[in-house]
Amino acid sequence: MAVELYKHNAYAYEQIEEKLKTSNRTCVIHPTGSGKSFIAIKWLYENRNRNCLFLTSQKPIIDQIIRHIESCGLTLNDFPNLKFDLYQNITEQVAKTYSTDCIVLDEFHRCGAPEWGKGLDVLLNNNSNAKVLGFSATPIRYLDDCRNMTEELFDNNIASQITLVEAVAKGILPLPTYINALYSFDEDIQRIQKKINRLASESDRKLFQEKFDSAKRLLEKSEGLEKVFSKNITKSNGRFIVFCRDVEHMNRMIEESKNWFESVNDNIDIYSVISTNKDFDNRNSIESFETSNNDHLKLLFCVNMLNEGLHVNNIDGVIMLRPTISPIIYLQQLGRALSVGHNEHPLIFDIVNNSLGIKDIDKFYEQVKRQIQAGTNNPAISGYKDIDIGSFKVIDEMSSMIDLFDIIDKSLTKETYDNSKEKNYMMI
Repeated sequence: MAVELYKHNAYAYEQIEEKLKTSNRTCVIHPTGSGKSFIAIKWLYENRNRNCLFLTSQKPIIDQIIRHIESCGLTLNDFPNLKFDLYQNITEQVAKTYSTDCIVLDEFHRCGAPEWGKGLDVLLNNNSNAKVLGFSATPIRYLDDCRNMTEELFDNNIASQITLVEAVAKGILPLPTYINALYSFDEDIQRIQKKINRLASESDRKLFQEKFDSAKRLLEKSEGLEKVFSKNITKSNGRFIVFCRDVEHMNRMIEESKNWFESVNDNIDIYSVISTNKDFDNRNSIESFETSNNDHLKLLFCVNMLNEGLHVNNIDGVIMLRPTISPIIYLQQLGRALSVGHNEHPLIFDIVNNSLGIKDIDKFYEQVKRQIQAGTNNPAISGYKDIDIGSFKVIDEMSSMIDLFDIIDKSLTKETYDNSKEKNYMMI
């Protein structure tokens, strides 16, 4: 039975075959949700008579690959020489036990982790003639001196590369409806208050304090998250993934969220997956979330899970309860709501805790717009038509308040700068 690929992935597969004729290593850099797993499955199936090893970062990703294999009308019996393992299990000692012909490095940016990298180096050195195929949506390790794992592992030998911007511009991934909102202005309030307190002139301090207090009173009267969700969620029995920072943050958000969604649905089913939980418990939570057919609103709260590699079916959107985070994690969480073949406009609620983080989607929108205007010579997506950029909806629920705080903040910055210049002038 053949493994069917979307045309952008079929192009990638052709390029993989060409690259591996002259090199032992190549990689595919496609965005989250674009079907990279099926490229891996096809390659492993075509090499089923050779010793193959699939490496990834999470056990649930392995379970998902097995489900994808079954969705292709195949079983693990059709892969008699395939082994699965996790990067964290590949110690230097374990690496010496593997003798393999084909290696898949899933989410290969993870190979740059200090401890995982040691065992992987031994594995690759001991199997220097093996064909190595890597997959990642985000090969740059931004929080690790911006290391480029494509260069380190594959010497930049890329079979196919599609950016998230290109995938959205060409309609490979569905257009989201993106809702910006703020969970809290606390960080902004503290930052501006410190600036006011530092003003040298008492009259200036009094003037800006009055403006600032007036802005805070307006904020208290503004619509909260309950109105934001009730206005934008029209499917009362929808499924949403909720990303949280850590377990403490998740527990607090679960309690607070009970009030946020009352106007959407009185009945809310809460599920959770946490990286430190047992695999069995996480699998059960995900399966229950995916398959429940009742009329309740369903929320799957996540901590350090689902950011990469693992896809959850039948979701209506994601809710990012986030501080300012790395570009990799932001794009991974954004990508959870986007998957090839999804015809609806998934909802993405970006609930940030400061106004500085709320501009991320504006940058993304402008990038998609410029991509459409400039066109592309990327052969991987040449068969796709551009989307109508007008159908890209960005709803900013807090723009007026953010603008007001921004005006005060900038005025304070100018005032502080002017005072500093005058003070320095007097000292000359």
